[in-house]
Amino acid sequence: HPSAQPKSIAVNIPSSAKLQESLQFNDYTISRYFIEGKNSVLEISKAGVRVFALQETGVFPGSYGFGDHEKFAIGKNLTGNGKPNLVLRTYSGGANCCTDVHVLELGEQFRHVARFDARNAEGVSFEDLDKNGILTVSMADWHYLNVIAPMIASPAPKLIFRLQNGRYQLAP
Repeated sequence: HPSAQPKSIAVNIPSSAKLQESLQFNDYTISRYFIEGKNSVLEISKAGVRVFALQETGVFPGSYGFGDHEKFAIGKNLTGNGKPNLVLRTYSGGANCCTDVHVLELGEQFRHVARFDARNAEGVSFEDLDKNGILTVSMADWHYLNVIAPMIASPAPKLIFRLQNGRYQLAP
């Protein structure tokens, strides 16, 4: 389910961290580091000032894991408000768990639009279901994962979230 806050933004990047990639979009720099034996760290800065950082086993900006490189290009407007966005996918490293999908806004002001707890991320998709230029988020509800049946047989009803008043809300 969506949350407006990231799990963590106070992340220390040790001097031993290795820069894996650095991307530029307008005044923003998106850098991904690897910490030996630990995690990936993603840091976003605007004009040299950190505005966001996240540490997970894996942090992947843009289209990684979604397949449609054009739709998820950094800076593409996904929310229909005319401001550039970035989609991140993170992975904690657990079995059948835990993937989060973040929607970020890279406009005049940085904004963390939403974090979706996607669990194993199977079936997370962004589609313009309403044909209005605003992408809805569809994902499986994994709250019953391994509760009443093994994972393979766990019920996972589809959830659809629409952007309303700047926030993703569960669609009726």
